Amino acid sequence: MYGYLYERNFNPFNESENLIYKYHGHCHNNFFHFRSYLQFNIKYILVVRLDHSMTIGEFSVVVNGQNKVNFIRSKYSLFCA
Repeated sequence: MYGYLYERNFNPFNESENLIYKYHGHCHNNFFHFRSYLQFNIKYILVVRLDHSMTIGEFSVVVNGQNKVNFIRSKYSLFCA
């Protein structure tokens, strides 16, 4: 499992652009976490992908903090053959 956190926007043709965190590694029980202090009124994009292409699965996102956080599910998925 791989996880990426982007600030403001995500460019699939340049994965390092706006990247503020990445997790590449072996996950224990398919679990990874990271800590990041996010700024107010800035859009962040979380990209999660699995090791196997064309695999679709469920995942959870947990956020802790003092302020309200809004999640908006993306209306598209990126699949590469």
